[in-house]
Amino acid sequence: MTKLSVCITYYNQEEFVKESIESVLNLDLPCELEILAGDDCSTDNTVQIIQEYQQKYPDIVKLVINKKNREKNVINRASLNRLNLVSRAQGEYIMFLDGDDFYCDKTFVKEALDVLKDNEDIAACAFNFKFLHSKKECVFAQKMTEGLIYSREYIAKEYYTPAGAMVFRNTLSAYKLRKLKEINNFDDNGITIYFLQYGDIYYINKAVYTYRQQKNSSWNRISKTEQILLNAMDYKLLYKTAPKFEKEILKREFPALKYIYKNRKKLPDMLGDNLNKYIEAAAKNNDKFIYRILNWAELNPLTKLKIKYKYQKWKIDVKYLYRKVKR
Repeated sequence: MTKLSVCITYYNQEEFVKESIESVLNLDLPCELEILAGDDCSTDNTVQIIQEYQQKYPDIVKLVINKKNREKNVINRASLNRLNLVSRAQGEYIMFLDGDDFYCDKTFVKEALDVLKDNEDIAACAFNFKFLHSKKECVFAQKMTEGLIYSREYIAKEYYTPAGAMVFRNTLSAYKLRKLKEINNFDDNGITIYFLQYGDIYYINKAVYTYRQQKNSSWNRISKTEQILLNAMDYKLLYKTAPKFEKEILKREFPALKYIYKNRKKLPDMLGDNLNKYIEAAAKNNDKFIYRILNWAELNPLTKLKIKYKYQKWKIDVKYLYRKVKR
């Protein structure tokens, strides 16, 4: 029988475990289910609560504890946690859920599988989602019409829906997983763009996923400059993930690259004590552009000129790509 694997990543989210797992258990499914819950060194009661569900549903809930994830980058931490779960997933179809989010629809998986089973060229079925700020919900104003999304290039450049609002065909072999672990950037856009290499995406216009926006989340705890820097670093990582869409990924991430370049002289003061952390991350990712930008004061005039030339070339490429799309 067909099986669905739902991978849920947790880190110090004891107050949300019940809501996230219950939202999966309550799905109206036409297939077998396995829930892979990955904990990333939580120090609260997250693990204990997951264990209670594991005892209650031993054939469904599986707990995977990461004991040595010491990644400083919040995105890389979550990615490694997620990839550890994916390597254990046995389902023909796979979904990803962040531990503080939850599903708000019970029947969407059946709709997705009806599409995926009849169309082998489709890699994923996407849905709309809701933002949850405190206790206020709002449906995202998705500029999409229902049906097959006409262009993979458009998705790589422009489209966004959380990976949690998608049902993917599980095409992740051991070889592919090994390569993804080397890159270690398997999060929202990275997930979608990766699967995009292996098929089209079909969109169904209904909100199925509630995306919680917390002031104290790992993402919101870092400064705006750090958020933009991480987005700029995504260019290199997403390119490694899906080199086929290099130009489209550049278009997606260019605003962040532009900000980092324009503020290159101010970045040491803007990042403060966190500067070295991002220099180390850029070196680890072999991201020469970001590494040199973060070390701008130490560069010789010729290297600075090369960086300026690279930036100007990107600027021209993005402008051309935008005009091409507009036509």
